[in-house]
Order: sequence, then structure tokens, then C-alpha cells
Amino acid sequence: MGMAAFFILQSYKLYTDFIPVDSLANSLMIYNTTEDCYNYYSKIAAEWQSLCGGMAKAVYTVACSDISYNGVYVQKTALNGNNYLSIKANVTKAGNYSITGTTANGYGFSTQGVFLNPECKRCLFPDRDNRLM
Repeated sequence: MGMAAFFILQSYKLYTDFIPVDSLANSLMIYNTTEDCYNYYSKIAAEWQSLCGGMAKAVYTVACSDISYNGVYVQKTALNGNNYLSIKANVTKAGNYSITGTTANGYGFSTQGVFLNPECKRCLFPDRDNRLM
């Protein structure tokens, strides 16, 4: 019984952004090491599509000036729903996100979800695990 195999190119997100669009064949497949997922190129959508189910990772930037904290922070007092970070993200590609923020004094905040559209979003980050500081 004969066997056949094919090689799928490994690439990372930054590299695929520099491939000239007119040179991409419809259904060209790569293994995207940035997303840890197989991607194929769709000429109809004019972008790389993920085969991992759901949406690929979002592309966004956050300026330090667009991060603010809310609530009162008292040592050895549990945080509550009034304690959170507020971050404005400039989303350039819709997709999944997972963001974690930590501070030098041990407070931690995290959130995850899906940016459905490329635009600016305000994200609220609740206390990661309601610890006493």
C-alpha cells in the first residue's frame, strides 16, 4: 500500500502580511505559528482564514495613555466589582482576544472575548482572582 504526504509551510503572522496579495493562490495553506493553527488564504474574503474553529486572533493596539484604573485599593481588603481596569483598544482585525494586566504591587486583571468588528473598543478588566493585597 503506497503512502503520500505533503508539506505545509510554517509561517508567522508578520511574514504573511508581507506576501504580495496578487501572488497568493486561493486556498494556499500554511501553519501559522503565531496563532498555533492552520490557515488558508481566501481570495473571496481577501484574507487568511483559520481552520481552528471560530475566529482567528484579533489584531489591536493599546496606548498606555488609554489605560485607567477604577475603584479604591486598600491593602488587605478584597477587591470587588468597583475595581477594574478600563482599556481602549484600537482593533484593526476582528477576532479573539485575551488580555492580562498585572501591577508591581500584585493586583491582577484579565479578560477575554471576541472583537466582532474592527473599530475602537473600551474593554473592562475585572480583578483576576479577587485576592487580598
